[in-house]
Amino acid sequence: MYPTEPPPKPTDPYPINPSRPRPPHTTTSAPEFTNGKRYEKGEQVTHNGSTYEAQFNVKDVTPGSESDDGDWKLVSAPAFDSKQRYEKGQQVTYNGNIYEAQDNIKGVAPDEPDQTDWKPMSGNNQAQSNTQNQNDEVST
Repeated sequence: MYPTEPPPKPTDPYPINPSRPRPPHTTTSAPEFTNGKRYEKGEQVTHNGSTYEAQFNVKDVTPGSESDDGDWKLVSAPAFDSKQRYEKGQQVTYNGNIYEAQDNIKGVAPDEPDQTDWKPMSGNNQAQSNTQNQNDEVST
């Protein structure tokens, strides 16, 4: 027997309402890179806070390492935060560019004059920051 009225429609937890906008779109973070695991072309991983995508079927090549000669593509890097300590090899986004820490550092901005702690990555501007405003330093 059929019900006399249609079942109620599910309610939208974020109905269109100018006084209560929807939350920003969030993406699922990529799993942490595991050395020794085989990754298929197109799979994404997180390593040292950055997200990378396999350009080929990859095994035993750490993203962003010296042995990575095109196996991984940098997809996103976190925004630079002067209060955060960075380990050698970590990458950040600063003023729209990607930089890699050359040593363990804290409080040195990538664009400070005469600094040698950060190296601009080749092909800068190809990755995006995971923050909404990649041009500003993170403040807390």
